[in-house]
Amino acid sequence: SYGDSAGVTWDENKKITANGSEANPSLYVNLINGEKTLYVYFDADGAAAHCPGMVLSLQYQIPDGAAYHDGAKDFTWNGVSWVQKVNNPFRDILESRWYVDDVMYVYEKGLMIGTGEDTFSPDDYISRGAIVTILWRMAGKPISASAVSFADVAEGAYYAAAVAWAAEKDIAKGYGQDKFGPQDVITREQFATILYRYAAYKGYDVSGSADLSGFNDAGHISAYALTAVRWANDNGLMKGTSATSLSPQSGAIRAQAAALIHRFLICFTESE
Repeated sequence: SYGDSAGVTWDENKKITANGSEANPSLYVNLINGEKTLYVYFDADGAAAHCPGMVLSLQYQIPDGAAYHDGAKDFTWNGVSWVQKVNNPFRDILESRWYVDDVMYVYEKGLMIGTGEDTFSPDDYISRGAIVTILWRMAGKPISASAVSFADVAEGAYYAAAVAWAAEKDIAKGYGQDKFGPQDVITREQFATILYRYAAYKGYDVSGSADLSGFNDAGHISAYALTAVRWANDNGLMKGTSATSLSPQSGAIRAQAAALIHRFLICFTESE
């Protein structure tokens, strides 16, 4: 059999196990430049895990003889669906950055696009209108029964249909006085709240509630957002900006948005 010191093995039938636990579904193959790399995610106990937001990501070379198809975007190996890593079209997304896989994932899914022909602008802040548009795309671009009801949301704006849908489903609410603030930078706690409401709308488990006492700024979380931030942290979706800071009032950047959406979809949809 194939294996390594970290406990990942492939038997003669190419069945993958990690420290005695069969590895599925969070497996990705990088076929860039013909290089075959298996991404396996582990939980704190070393077993194969499903949610990359909660685990340590390790990489291993796939042994020779593994069945895969270079030209296919999606393929199957040993009954497990694999995803080929999409070619990176963005000159500002370096392969060495922590968010490269997150950006490529949401880009390949058509959830986030570039800010220019070959730019993604990972460090730029992201707006409230952009976030609800991402969730609207995730939901299949549903048509709202209600018209746009906010004075600051123009009917022809790219986010208009998304805002109408999000408001109708109580996923995203306005500021009052007929305002939504679509161009406003979304804060990290607002993002967590909208994602929490989206999860509830989809019928996903929203019972998680992390102890945030280890973060010095946990007291800065707004009352309306506390349940959502606890849930997001418990599920590994929203991590700290440092070991002791959550930065709930800070604006979210595009790289962070890609990461949260990627972790959310892996944790809550890819096992459906």
